[in-house]
Amino acid sequence: MTILVSLFQYADLSGYECKDVGKIEKQNSININIFGYECKSLYPIRISEDKYDDHMEILYITEEAKEKYHYVFIQNFNRLMFNFSNHKETKYFRMRCLHCFSSKNLLERHQPDCFALNGT
Repeated sequence: MTILVSLFQYADLSGYECKDVGKIEKQNSININIFGYECKSLYPIRISEDKYDDHMEILYITEEAKEKYHYVFIQNFNRLMFNFSNHKETKYFRMRCLHCFSSKNLLERHQPDCFALNGT
């Protein structure tokens, strides 16, 4: 977490909330996407609207009582999502809709459709 604090130029992340992400993105010119995990499903909590070259994905984890929570850096989003599909070769996922594609080309071709269908 110390690396993230220095990266974000944020002195204290305690009390940090999802609504603060936009400010952190602007200060550091980075897209930050936040995902949750519940009932063996991953779901988007916040997908960045900005278009910076750098990006970071974070997993939001809560304990059973939902009184304590943690943010975990997702180092490789496609690797995290690998087991959510029966396709066993390399997979590429669209973070906005979580659809799986067998090639980068198919993923790139889907993006305009995803925007038209989902507005994302």
